[in-house]
Amino acid sequence: MEDKPLILVVDDNADTRMLVSMILNKTGFSCATAENGVAALARLKEGLPPDLIISDIMMPEMDGYELFRKVQENPDWRRIPFIFFSMRDSVEDLRKGRELGVDDYLTKPILPDALISAVRGKLKRFRQLQSSPEAPSRS
Repeated sequence: MEDKPLILVVDDNADTRMLVSMILNKTGFSCATAENGVAALARLKEGLPPDLIISDIMMPEMDGYELFRKVQENPDWRRIPFIFFSMRDSVEDLRKGRELGVDDYLTKPILPDALISAVRGKLKRFRQLQSSPEAPSRS
């Protein structure tokens, strides 16, 4: 029996955390939650890293941009797929998120099918990268 992938859902809105977790749990994922970037980092430091992080951008104490930067600074976490999930949907916001290097940027409100397909796609790609031999370096 295969373990359920663990998704860390980071959002300051309790209803959003609950809704996203319910959607993912019904689809066969396991979810952990955090109300902001500080709480998310605390969860990451507790040990078992998630298979994927979904984070809002606008949150108190530590926003999603800073959370992503902190995740990228840690060699044990930087390969975790990271999806921004935000109401910020301007071209500038999307560009900033993508330039930071996040794996995807979803805007709220979102249809459950779009969320599920994004999560499945990122997890599939992550598993492929983990199982493939290192790409040869280019000189």
